[in-house]
Amino acid sequence: MRVAGLLSDNTEAREIEFISKVCILKDRIHFLVRKEKLKKLLEQEQTCEPTKD
Repeated sequence: MRVAGLLSDNTEAREIEFISKVCILKDRIHFLVRKEKLKKLLEQEQTCEPTKD
């Protein structure tokens, strides 16, 4: 990700880029956690289904 324009120096640009990467990583972790929770709920739902006679 390139950041340019209104920034005062290169260090500030690197800091903003780092923050952006941390946010992306946080979002990915959040997605994986939600995915696992949904997977567990689905497994519970499938095991609780009554058998059809």
